[in-house]
Amino acid sequence: MQDWEWIVGKPEDVKKYITHYNTLKDDDKKFTLMELIIQAVTDQADEDFIKFWNIIKPLLKTNFAIHEYSIFYWCCFENENINDCWKITPFIRQLWQELKA
Repeated sequence: MQDWEWIVGKPEDVKKYITHYNTLKDDDKKFTLMELIIQAVTDQADEDFIKFWNIIKPLLKTNFAIHEYSIFYWCCFENENINDCWKITPFIRQLWQELKA
């Protein structure tokens, strides 16, 4: 199934995903689960979106070597109109700038 990591994730399970992520030692599993987490956070209502963004941002920073590709992908740099990107894109772009400065 193409794009499965963005299809199977459920926004209502984001807490479970984050809790499980914090137990993982395997980088490949962290990479895959973070794809689900980012999508689940993106699909949150505004208040919960900010709450969960503030939880995953440090995970992305700490594990930048694992998630650099995902962060770059969600930056949506190929699209100059930020309004045509995901809700999380402005936050991810700011994180990218912080980490690549």
